[in-house]
Amino acid sequence: MVWQVRASRQFRITLETNRYSVPAHYAGQALTLKTYPDRLCISRDNQLIARHARRDDRFNDCEDPDHPKPL
Repeated sequence: MVWQVRASRQFRITLETNRYSVPAHYAGQALTLKTYPDRLCISRDNQLIARHARRDDRFNDCEDPDHPKPL
């Protein structure tokens, strides 16, 4: 599925109670989320900016260690 989402100020998007990071400079921006059974892909202007393994459990924070580095 494809969703239009907005990254939070903490540079996260939420899917099914789990939070997934995006690079920090995309905080607050409108993004496109594509979901697959095993992963999710987040893009901006048709450019992939983040990819995460999809979590089946709930209330997790999934952060790529490179995403907060610009801070």
